[in-house]
This record gives sequence, C-alpha cells and structure tokens, in this order.
Amino acid sequence: MGNYISCASTGVPSKNSGVKVVLSDGSIRRFDRPVKAAELMLEAPNHFLSNSKSVHLGRRFSPIPADEDLDMGEVYFMFPMRRANSMVSPADMAGMLMRADKAIKKTSGGLKRVLPEIIQEEDYARKIDSRPTEIGEVGNCGGEVNFRRPGFEEVEDFPMGFNHRLSMCRSRKPRLETINEEATVCSR
Repeated sequence: MGNYISCASTGVPSKNSGVKVVLSDGSIRRFDRPVKAAELMLEAPNHFLSNSKSVHLGRRFSPIPADEDLDMGEVYFMFPMRRANSMVSPADMAGMLMRADKAIKKTSGGLKRVLPEIIQEEDYARKIDSRPTEIGEVGNCGGEVNFRRPGFEEVEDFPMGFNHRLSMCRSRKPRLETINEEATVCSR
C-alpha cells in the first residue's frame, strides 16, 4: 500500500532539481540531465565524487562508484583520489564550504551563501538587507533571520577526546638545536 504513493507520485521539476558538482578548483557544474559519475571522473582524472550528505567529520570519505547515476537535486564534491580512504577532517569541511561559497558568490554576484546543515535559524540574530532575491537566496525578508554558529560539540558521532588531542597537538613544538660534532681523524 505504501509503495503506491512512492511509485506514483512524481515531483514537479524545479529550477534547482539538477545535479550540482563542486570541482576541486572551486567551480560549480550544473547538469539538468541524469549523469553518471564516470563522465565526470573522465574529465578530472585522479579525482572521485562524494555526495555532500555523506561527508561527516571523523568518518571516511565515501566515494561514489563510477557506474552510479548522480541523483537529481543533490550536491556532489570532487576530491583528489589520494583522499579516498582517509578520514574527513575539519579542514576538509571548511575547504569544501569555502570552495562552494566562493563559486556561488562568483556566479550570483555575492547574493547567496552556502551554510552547513547544522546551522539553525533561532539563536544568532542577523539583519538582512533588502536586495532583490530569487528562491533560495538570502535577503529581502524585511526582518531578522537568526543563525547559530556550529561547534564541534554539536556534530553527531564526533570522536570523544578530539578537542583534547587537538589542543595537545597545537602545544607540542619540538625544540631543535644544532648538534656539534667533533672532527675525528682516521689514521691508517
């Protein structure tokens, strides 16, 4: 019974229903047709695709198989192949958001922003200007929109003790000194 609804209902294609891929150089490619991951991997060798929803701090990257179709309406990121089996770090997340934000600002004239999903609209007050907007853009609200900055404590499945390890690695700086060697004369 429940399968009838999921099989019979078809969504109305919207302006944002295409596939978006953020390349490693920060540019965004939009596809309005179904596309396979292999097509993009051929254009950028030694790179893999990962769905933006599957990238989590402290977990490994989950590369998409080359023969898989990319889902419409989803955002994908392209990473170098050397990162395929490594853990996602905060630097990776920050770089991913900065690349996407820079590319969107470049294409939209600075009106849009990419925000992580964990930001909620209740805690951090921010005035919005009255620039004309499209659907999904920030602005023209005529009021205040609240944002909360994410912290490591709020991320699901964040490894325990990470903040301690992070603070310890910052404070440890080896002291390097010159080693004085005595000249030895070998007699034969």
